[in-house]
Amino acid sequence: MSVTNVSTQSVPSLRSGPPIGLVTVVFLTTLIHHVYGGISYASVERIVLAAVFSAAYVLTAGLFLAGRTRRWARWLYQGLVLVFWIVLIGVYEGGYNHTLYVALRLLGTDPHDLEQIYPGGGDLVVPNDLFFQGTGILTLATALWVAFAWARRKRDAS
Repeated sequence: MSVTNVSTQSVPSLRSGPPIGLVTVVFLTTLIHHVYGGISYASVERIVLAAVFSAAYVLTAGLFLAGRTRRWARWLYQGLVLVFWIVLIGVYEGGYNHTLYVALRLLGTDPHDLEQIYPGGGDLVVPNDLFFQGTGILTLATALWVAFAWARRKRDAS
């Protein structure tokens, strides 16, 4: 029985990709945020989203591991991190849904104007909960951390 030796030549190209440890931080932050919101606001939608994010993280971690030896997996991993974890979770969920909302509230934006930006009704109402909004803002912060760490790794690799 022979042991396959994985060449270390495929590993340096992973150094130019986003760090999986930081992607894990984005995942855990958004998971806590949505589970807390789901329980606190009796929002089944937020619990379902937490399950979707968990499945996306399993896929992300699997692609990261497969990317050690497979170029296609490395590309899919990087694309998934960029589109899903940085843009959708970080910029949209953390940036638009929470950071912008809190900033507008702190600036004294008229509630009617906020209603135009964040339409009310059912689960779309944005709660005024410090932990909920704080963890929502952290999703933007952690996603930006991934983006900046990734850019730095790419710069250092070249």
